[in-house]
Amino acid sequence: MTQASVQPQTPRKGNALAITGMILGIVSVVLCWLPIVSLPCGIGGLIFSILGIRRAKTTGTGRGVALAGLVLSILGLLAGLVFTAIWILAMRELNTWMDRSWQGIKGGDFPTTSPGEHLPALPLLRALLGSA
Repeated sequence: MTQASVQPQTPRKGNALAITGMILGIVSVVLCWLPIVSLPCGIGGLIFSILGIRRAKTTGTGRGVALAGLVLSILGLLAGLVFTAIWILAMRELNTWMDRSWQGIKGGDFPTTSPGEHLPALPLLRALLGSA
């Protein structure tokens, strides 16, 4: 009677850098409308995903996760930048409207315009959103 030698398999270690990059990329995409969260998470996800791809070359694990994190981080960064621009334009327009309103109140003439009426991109936004 011979016994077969059983060698325990060594567990494959995961790629924590790739997983971290993917999680940060997901957070960046989901919260892209909050630039204060999206941009740092996107940058962090980009860095961790690149490091995860490098580690995947040596360990052989986590390459797909790292690539997914890279794509999500790039998308989150781009969306975060777009929303940052929208926030800046909206705040600038709101500031202009409030200044006009305050000047009208001081002069006794109350404003009849609403925020956004004088926004140059408003016709483009209406066309894109399909509203009149």
